[in-house]
Amino acid sequence: MLLDGSLGRLARNLRMFGIDAEMETQDLDYLIGRAQKEGRILLTRRTVGPERIPATVKVVRIQEDHPERQVVSVLKWLGSPIPKAEWFSRCLLCNRLLEEVPSTSVEGKVPDYILLVHSHFRLCGGCGRVYWPGTHRTNMEGRMERWALEAWGDLSGKKRGRGGSGGERA
Repeated sequence: MLLDGSLGRLARNLRMFGIDAEMETQDLDYLIGRAQKEGRILLTRRTVGPERIPATVKVVRIQEDHPERQVVSVLKWLGSPIPKAEWFSRCLLCNRLLEEVPSTSVEGKVPDYILLVHSHFRLCGGCGRVYWPGTHRTNMEGRMERWALEAWGDLSGKKRGRGGSGGERA
């Protein structure tokens, strides 16, 4: 997905679920062109006239104002639950896929105490940020589970159709 610059918090929240959610601050014509070139879905808060959108570009207009409502509306639109194994697979800052790494490779990049109490680490090859399953992640998982239940009703993997409330085809 490609998100316009007004949806930065939504991009971060979608990345928590492992969704490829890149944010771009360029003008709308650039965003539409890039979405077409890369085969991405464009999420925007802007009103887009149908005459500006090539038939090959899917644009979803985000109508919700509140960031939590935005993420629920996109999850509903996606339709199918995202397996928990895919959660936390992307860097929250730069959107790159994370790589599982041994604790020895993050020495000097995390506090010594973290190395003593955690054994699972993920590293972003783009920005170098290190992630581990601490209390912050536990808090994030609680929010994510609440959003997932609201969007999908359960996490069993049942297929649902695309096109939930809060987002519309521009």
